[in-house]
Amino acid sequence: MLRSKDDGVMPDMHLTSAAPKAVAGSTGIAYTMDNTAPININKVSLRAKVVNGSQTTNYNADNLQIAPNSQFNYFIPIKKLSAGVYKAHITLKNDNGFEKSFKYNITVKKTEVDNVNDAANPKQSTNNRQWIGIIIGIIVLIAVAVWMYLYYSQRNKGNGPGSGRGKVNLKLPWLNNSNNSKDSKDSRGGNTRSSRHKK
Repeated sequence: MLRSKDDGVMPDMHLTSAAPKAVAGSTGIAYTMDNTAPININKVSLRAKVVNGSQTTNYNADNLQIAPNSQFNYFIPIKKLSAGVYKAHITLKNDNGFEKSFKYNITVKKTEVDNVNDAANPKQSTNNRQWIGIIIGIIVLIAVAVWMYLYYSQRNKGNGPGSGRGKVNLKLPWLNNSNNSKDSKDSRGGNTRSSRHKK
């Protein structure tokens, strides 16, 4: 059963931790607070100021609700998150008289920044590989189709009267010259034998 301020129970809020994080493509710092009292906190407004060197981020949020005996996680987006010390001043309050302020420092390392940036902007290497595979497959199919077209075109051209199906008649000039010279030698040899026989 929830109790209110009239029962003598007041919210007991603590800021326990913070860490760099990526949410919905944005980089920033997630702050974890808890309410250890058995009371619900309604219509809470949050005012935050986060300083990193010369960079200052101001963030406001309204109409928040914090459940009793629970953790309250809130993400504050920070553009161009970089390595360094982030000093936060966060204030929570509502119209019922609740107000609590926190100061919290966190050191963000470069490796953490790289991990957060990678999470905010995931690489599309898998999709690129899939597209490369598809393109290569299309090229192979086109090459096979062209080869089949040329092959069957040659077969059809070779199908004429007196020619065998699928045969390609090649006329090589050096073969013809060789055959002609052989025939001439044979004819000369035959004439010589004939003349000798006559003698």
